Amino acid sequence: MSRGANPGERRGGRAKGTPNRVNLAARIKIHTEADPVAFFIKIARGESIEAAVWSADETKRTEAVAIFPTLDQRMQAQRFLLNKALPDARSEPVKIDLPAITDAAGVLAALAALVAEMAAGKLTPDEASTIAGVIEFKRRALETVGLEDRIAKIEAMIRERQREQ
Repeated sequence: MSRGANPGERRGGRAKGTPNRVNLAARIKIHTEADPVAFFIKIARGESIEAAVWSADETKRTEAVAIFPTLDQRMQAQRFLLNKALPDARSEPVKIDLPAITDAAGVLAALAALVAEMAAGKLTPDEASTIAGVIEFKRRALETVGLEDRIAKIEAMIRERQREQ
């Protein structure tokens, strides 16, 4: 009898994706006592931030002082806001009607329709390029299937000729 869990099997412990107690407590404290998004927005705008300054011997806090972020800090805050606060802002689903792609003629028709949509301003060049890449994957798959069929026919012909001899 083997001991331990089989690969992919979970025995006890937290459910997958559940944060541990320390992380959960930190998240709750941040959400209830702080507003990190507003803080980064203030930095990105270059607004002053109030900070307490400690005495030289670090035994007591003095009055709050206004600190202005540097350009580098502002850029980092903007990068944070774009990457973390708005992760899906870069791409949205694109709806486009393309003809069926079942052979080389279908690939050509789909690319022509794609170029027409881009020329009409319905798609950005980046979106069209991404969709063209997907069409290229489909073309390669069709080519692979076609080559497999041709190789199978040639092998069958060779076997048939070998039987005849």
